[in-house]
Amino acid sequence: MRSGLSEEEVLKRQRKFISNLFTNMNIEKYFSWYYTPMALPFTDHLTPEVVIYDCMDELSAFKFAPPQLTILEQELFKKADIVFTGGNSIYEYKKNQHHNIHSFPSSIDKHHF
Repeated sequence: MRSGLSEEEVLKRQRKFISNLFTNMNIEKYFSWYYTPMALPFTDHLTPEVVIYDCMDELSAFKFAPPQLTILEQELFKKADIVFTGGNSIYEYKKNQHHNIHSFPSSIDKHHF
């Protein structure tokens, strides 16, 4: 995108792009799978059948994390039908924030490797 656009204008364009994509592709039934709460401002107008929050990291602890991240995460917890966490430590930290939250630690197919 061009530089110099306000955050409001960027979000407006992202929302319009997604709406047009769904219209052009005739998408009517879908799930929304979030890896970051920062996607909410340009997708909160959608009406998915299921909302999944895949919380693999504590994003608010990252250097330069935006201040609104924690607020948006609380909104996403309210919207989500199910939440997965990237391991037991994140699960323990967030387990009381959602009624349907599950630890999903990293793993491998040992026999494959």
